[in-house]
Amino acid sequence: MMKSRRHLKFVVVIIGYEKSKEDIDYVMGLIKQAFYNVIESENGV
Repeated sequence: MMKSRRHLKFVVVIIGYEKSKEDIDYVMGLIKQAFYNVIESENGV
């Protein structure tokens, strides 16, 4: 499950980069938010 989600995020990054460089900042922001959410969830457990 986790590997699939990471792969999906990677694909989203590629699509965002191919789409336009402006969207990359938005996509990176989402990834950073998701990354911090994972850290918080791990610390909470």
